[in-house]
Amino acid sequence: MSAWQEILNAALIGTNRKPFTPPAADGIVGDMLAQIEGLDGEHNLLAAAAALTQWQRAGVLPPSDASSFAEPSQPDDRPRCSARAGQHLLRMLNGDYVQALPEWLDTLYQSGQRVAEEYLPAVLTRGAQSSDLREAIIKVIGERGRWLAALNDQWRYAIGLHDEVDWETAATTARVLFLRDLRTTDPDHARELIEEAWPNERADDRAGYLETLHINLSMADEPFIESCLDDRSKKVRVLVPDLLARLPQSAYIQRMIERVESCITLKGGAKPKLEVILPTTLDEAMLRDGIEEKPPTKMGKKAWWLLQMLRAIPLNYWGEEWRKTPTELVDIADGSDWKEAFHEGWITAAGRHPDPEWVVALLKKYPTHGGILQSLAPEEQERCVLELLEAKAYEDDDGLFRLIAYNQRRWSEDYAGMALKHINQYYKKHKDNPNWYTLQHIQAAAYTFPPELLEDARKVLLQDQDDTSYWRRMADTFIDTLEFRRSMLEELKIGAGG
Repeated sequence: MSAWQEILNAALIGTNRKPFTPPAADGIVGDMLAQIEGLDGEHNLLAAAAALTQWQRAGVLPPSDASSFAEPSQPDDRPRCSARAGQHLLRMLNGDYVQALPEWLDTLYQSGQRVAEEYLPAVLTRGAQSSDLREAIIKVIGERGRWLAALNDQWRYAIGLHDEVDWETAATTARVLFLRDLRTTDPDHARELIEEAWPNERADDRAGYLETLHINLSMADEPFIESCLDDRSKKVRVLVPDLLARLPQSAYIQRMIERVESCITLKGGAKPKLEVILPTTLDEAMLRDGIEEKPPTKMGKKAWWLLQMLRAIPLNYWGEEWRKTPTELVDIADGSDWKEAFHEGWITAAGRHPDPEWVVALLKKYPTHGGILQSLAPEEQERCVLELLEAKAYEDDDGLFRLIAYNQRRWSEDYAGMALKHINQYYKKHKDNPNWYTLQHIQAAAYTFPPELLEDARKVLLQDQDDTSYWRRMADTFIDTLEFRRSMLEELKIGAGG
């Protein structure tokens, strides 16, 4: 029995029941325990335990890490951003002007710079929290950022894939980003990688891969996407109709056209009218094509079926089939008992197959759906908004500024000048009692308004220096945001040697 075990046994029995004598032991331990004497049993026990404990601690080697140090990072081929640009970044990461962060990241990349090392942990953490920023972040963290990301599981999304050698061992996030990049340069090969990996992947991963096919989508992708209508997971199947509906020549769209041709008729005459006769049940082919049977709340079952067919068909089909303009067709549908289905279905179709004439016609009738503007190219968005304003499609001021603000890409100077004109008119009419929602729409525009027109904005928004109303608070925030963006962009330009 060891000396330590004898001490433990004595403690369990108690010194009152059995007097304690320090145990005998060999070597240094025995010499140390032999010096404990002249005390009562209880004190002898505690002294022996303390002495043996100290001896055991003294004999323990400090822990050592057997793992090897990480290999040093590869050198970066891009210069780091300036200290002042880093301060702009830090303010956004700390909660100020957060909506300008995507613009900062994109401008940094376009200027050929990278995030400075001291900000990498915070930037990588922001990417872990906000998936919509990851692609922009990966472009500007450089080799040091990728090296650092490999040391923290939460940051591994940023490691990326440099080539297919890493494909088999890469995380799903890295694979998806690699596929997105590859779809821009070699879309067929990206699809082939997906098809090869498909049988062994989880449903969530398959869905992520499928989403990348939106990039450079073509008829070459159709056979694979069509096969996904029979995928074992609903998470995957629900994504397929949107992809097939974006291919104007797809068999899926042709099937939908055949269905609507059998159930929708345009009756001519002085006042054209739509006649709709739908089947009583969904057949297997309709269910396979993703037409869902159960409608959302407050919509009839058959209206829901019709809506799903309408949104799959490119809008130019209706003009060619019925020889009507978009405006005429929207008016005819609005007078139908099925107007809700036509309204919702055509709005979705306009997002999939952008057509400025259809967008204008739909927004004149349904002004709250300005989000479809974002499917158009920036210059087309602006032309559509100007046409709608000329047509006075928006009677209330809140709707007017909501329409202007739907253009969420950076505005041209002409478009911004138009917006300032309407803001000035609004101020003169409502400065004493502005609508809160209108002020929010104007304030949000500070992130798309060109900073080059800062002084023009200042003249319009700060006309009354003594104003202390809600308007003035909005105006101050707008100008502060514009000043920050101008300083931010100028610093990035200086850092790029511009």
